[in-house]
Amino acid sequence: APCGSCRACIGARAFSNPDIKYVTVEDKKSIGADAVRSLLTDAYIKPFESLKKVYIIEDGDLMTEQAQNAFLKLLEEPPEYAVFIILVSNLTLILQTVISRCVIIHFPPVEYEKIKEYAEKKYPQADSAFLANYSKGNPGRIDEIMQKSDFFAIRKACMDNIMPLVGENFKDAFKIADFLEENKDSADDIIDIWQSMIRDIIFIQNHAHPINSDLSDELSRLAGRISPNVCHIAAKKLQTAAKMQKRYVNLRALALNLALLIKKDAKSL
Repeated sequence: APCGSCRACIGARAFSNPDIKYVTVEDKKSIGADAVRSLLTDAYIKPFESLKKVYIIEDGDLMTEQAQNAFLKLLEEPPEYAVFIILVSNLTLILQTVISRCVIIHFPPVEYEKIKEYAEKKYPQADSAFLANYSKGNPGRIDEIMQKSDFFAIRKACMDNIMPLVGENFKDAFKIADFLEENKDSADDIIDIWQSMIRDIIFIQNHAHPINSDLSDELSRLAGRISPNVCHIAAKKLQTAAKMQKRYVNLRALALNLALLIKKDAKSL
């Protein structure tokens, strides 16, 4: 365990340790091959003051396929002093050739009571039960949500667009496309929120407690209007849309495809 008081620990905490390098992406879209090639060049420069040189690739599942392939050579024959930590939330987006050269360490979610206490202390103005549930045991996810000034407004808009998403009217697919296009910077959040809401409707239909506990009344009303079969269709299509979004498919095409496929499959029941 780190001591927290030596020069190395202090430098690490202040992000000033010269032998700890971070590979990040500002727009949360992708880590390209150029960023990885820059890392490759730096990796062959020996540590400045430590025995090891550590590279932390945040959001590693945002590495493009080209970036991952560029990384392979270094993973196969790394300098003896280099350590690479790739942080991912979705392992399925990492190439098997990369995975096979890594040691996988799973981080279990934080217990509900502990993460709820974290939310209560840090964000007393927010609904701690919702944050604890929605974060799935990840305190960093809570911080990410609370740092987005428009998250709760987007969430309300997602609720308003549930019926256009799953309803029978095919013209409503264009409303969904417009909504996602107008909020393209929040597209990942929108798909994630819809997934949680559809899941909650299924929970309610099966007499279980929803994740979006503060919206239980609205979700209960929707649970009475949307059939379980349609909910399951929507859940599967949203899961596919989330994967497509990671591949940078045209957003309007993705939205239209999502809504139209839900309606088409629901109509064929």
